Amino acid sequence: MTTSFSIARLVHLNFLLICSYHRGQRDDVLRTGGQLTLAAPGLDLVASALEPPLLGSLEPTTSIGGAEVIEGRSSIEEGLVPVLDHVALNNQFVDLQAVFNKKFAKACGVLNRILESYVSNKGSDTDLVVMGWLKWRRPREESETASRYYKEALDFLGVRMTRWVMMVTLDVFDSMIDSFHFVYVVGERQMEKAINRQRILLQHLRPPSSFSPQTSESSPLAPLICLAANNASGDDIVIVAAYRTPICKAKRGGFKDTLPDDLLASVLKALIEKTSINPAEVGDIVVGTVLAPGSLRAIECRMAAYYAGFPDSVPIRTVNRQCSSGLQAVADVAAFIKAGYYDIGIGAGLESMTVDNMGQIEMVNPKVEIFAKARDCLLPMGVTSENVAERYGVTREEQDQAAVISHQRAAAARASGKFKDEIIPVFTKIVDPASGEAKPVTVSEDDGVRPNTNMRDLAKLKPAFKKNGSTTAGNASQVSDGAGAVLLMKRSLAMRKGLPILGVFRSFAAVGVEPGVMGIGPALAIPAAVKSAGLELKDIDLFEINEAFASQYVYCCKKLGLDTNKVNVNGGAMALGHPLGATGARCVATLLHEMKRRGKDSRFGVISMCIGSGMGAAAVLERGD
Repeated sequence: MTTSFSIARLVHLNFLLICSYHRGQRDDVLRTGGQLTLAAPGLDLVASALEPPLLGSLEPTTSIGGAEVIEGRSSIEEGLVPVLDHVALNNQFVDLQAVFNKKFAKACGVLNRILESYVSNKGSDTDLVVMGWLKWRRPREESETASRYYKEALDFLGVRMTRWVMMVTLDVFDSMIDSFHFVYVVGERQMEKAINRQRILLQHLRPPSSFSPQTSESSPLAPLICLAANNASGDDIVIVAAYRTPICKAKRGGFKDTLPDDLLASVLKALIEKTSINPAEVGDIVVGTVLAPGSLRAIECRMAAYYAGFPDSVPIRTVNRQCSSGLQAVADVAAFIKAGYYDIGIGAGLESMTVDNMGQIEMVNPKVEIFAKARDCLLPMGVTSENVAERYGVTREEQDQAAVISHQRAAAARASGKFKDEIIPVFTKIVDPASGEAKPVTVSEDDGVRPNTNMRDLAKLKPAFKKNGSTTAGNASQVSDGAGAVLLMKRSLAMRKGLPILGVFRSFAAVGVEPGVMGIGPALAIPAAVKSAGLELKDIDLFEINEAFASQYVYCCKKLGLDTNKVNVNGGAMALGHPLGATGARCVATLLHEMKRRGKDSRFGVISMCIGSGMGAAAVLERGD
C-alpha cells in the first residue's frame, strides 16, 4: 500500500518553513535547516526537524535568494519509510554575492550532494526526506493565525528559532513574494540529529507488532522502552540552570543570622540573572521545605520571590516529602511542564535548621499503640539508623570509613574550585554574640567540611542515639542551612531561547519502606527510577545518594552493588551538610555540574535519598548538550 501526496496538500496543513541565513565570523559558517515530511496511511505530519543556527545580521531589505524546488513529491511504503521521489533545483534564482558573501555556492554544493545521496537511495532503507518550501498566499491579516501554526510546528520537534526570523517570515516574505520554494542546507551533525528525531517519531507512529520489548525476557532492571537512550526530543524536560547557596552549619555557621527567605531569594535571583529569562514567563515556583509550619514558610517563599524580582503573576507553593522535598519540587515541576500546564517552572529547596527546630509531635493519636508501623513513624531518625546497622550488619568501622571518604572528597572538591560552578555567594550578616554587632559578610563556601577527618578521631566519638550503638555525630549528616533552585522547561523552548541545556530530567520514583528502617529507601527507589527511565544500573555513570547516616548509605551501596568511586564523588551530607528541604535541589546542582565537567564520560546520573517515616525517592538525569 502506498500513499502519495503533493506539496499543495502539505501546504494545506499550514505548517510553514523559513530559510534562515547565517553571516558568522568564520567564512565557512553557513547552515540553515530542513523540514521533515512523514506520511502514513491516514496520517499526514509535517514538522521542522533540523536545528537552525543562530542568525547573524541580515537587513530586512536585503535581497533574499534561495534554491527553488520546482517539484516535490513524497511517497511512503507501508512500514513508514519515506523516500524522496524527485527534487529539481533552479540555481539561477540564487543571489550568491549579496546574501551569502560568496559562500552560498559552496553551501549549494553541499545541498546537492545531500539530495543526490537520498535520490540514489530511493526504495532502500532511507529514513529521511528533506524538503523545504514557503508557499505564502495568505493575506497579511491572517499572519497571526499562520504564526500560531508555525510555532506549533516548531514546538513539536524543538526547533530553535528567533523572534527576528518570525519577523522576516511574516513581514518581509509576505510583502515581497507570492510563492517561493527552497531547500535547507544542512551539515552532517544537523542531518544526524534530524534522523534521530524522526526515528523517535516513527517509534510512536509505528503500529504494535507481534514482538514487543515489553514481552521479552529481561532482568528486573531491563528497559521496557529505552526512552532515555533516544536522542534529543523537543518534548524533553530539560534543566537549563541549577544553583545552590553554600551549605552552612546550623546555629553556628555562616547563615546563623540569615533568614530563610533571604536564602531562597539568592538562588531564585541567580536563575534570572544567569539565564536572562523574563521572570514573568515562569509558570510556577515549587519549593521543597520541611521544618517550618506550612503556611508560614509558604508566605516566606512568596516574599522571597518578590525579593528576587518575580512579578505578582508568578505563583509559588511549597511541598513537603521530608528529606526528598527539594527533589520532589523539581519532579513536580517536570511533571507539570510535561502535562502542558505551563512552559517554564522552578523547582527549589529551602531549609534553615537554625530558625526551625526539629521538634516532637505534641499530640499523638493513641491508635499508634495498636498499629506498630504507625508507631515506628515517630522513631527518631538516629534510632532508625541504628536499626539499619543492626539488621543489615553495617559495622562502626564501615560507617566511620564512609565519613572519612566523604570529608576527603568534599575537601578536595572545595579546594579545586569545583563547587564554584554551582554555588551562589550570599551577601548577608554575622552577628557577634558578645557585642551584638552585625558585620556584613559574603558567604561563598560550605563551612561544614573537615579536611582533617580521620578514623582515629572518629573512633573517639560516643554513640549519639543508643548505648553501644554505632551512629555518632561524626558518621551522620550535619544539621545545616541552605537553599537551591533548578530552572526547567521543554527542550524546544530552551533551544528557541538559545539557553544551554545542563541536563535532561528522565524519570522519578518514590517508594515506601518500613518506617523503622527508613534509611534503606534508596535501595528500592533507585532501581524503580532507573527502570522507569528505560535503563539498567550499569548504565548509570554517577550517583548522588544523600548521606543521612553512614549506616544507610553504606547499606544501599552494598545492596545495589555500586562502585563507590561513582557515588558522591565530591562528598556528601556527612561532610557538606543536610538542610532537609534543600538537599534534593543541592544534589541536582552538584550532579549536573559534575557531569558537565566529565563530558562524554558521564551520560546518566542518579539522585536518591531516604525519607523519614519510611520512604525513598530517586531521579534519573541525563547530561545535557
